Amino acid sequence: MFGLFIWLFDNYLWKTNLFQRLEFLYIPNLNGVWETEIKTSFENFSDSIKAKTIIRQTATWISISFETEESTSYSIHAALVRVDRAKKYELIYVYENKPKADSVKSMNIHNGTAWLQILDHNDVLEGEYYTGRGRQNFGKVIITRTK
Repeated sequence: MFGLFIWLFDNYLWKTNLFQRLEFLYIPNLNGVWETEIKTSFENFSDSIKAKTIIRQTATWISISFETEESTSYSIHAALVRVDRAKKYELIYVYENKPKADSVKSMNIHNGTAWLQILDHNDVLEGEYYTGRGRQNFGKVIITRTK
């Protein structure tokens, strides 16, 4: 019985209004398709790069993937971190980015980290990212839920 309840909670119950209202069990539900805008130091923050982000989540697991015209990224590790007692969270994740075959020559496989505040009733993620060796870029990210 206990295993069944844990499975139900992990996959379904945590998203219900009852559990979303309980502060000690609250987990922001970020499941869905998101529109992403990136401003990067690589382009001196002059142009915006558009991307599509997909977040898949259960109560105990979260995965982030996004795709631009030049590359795809997948989270390696992600965590929702509570930043205060009023149901405020940040999404922090480490990702691997893989360029597409026709991307610019300077683009190579690289790792990065992103810190995103969860805003506007869980419909906007806003924050910063930086990349590791090879790219050494940083920038601003705004992600808005579309579905």
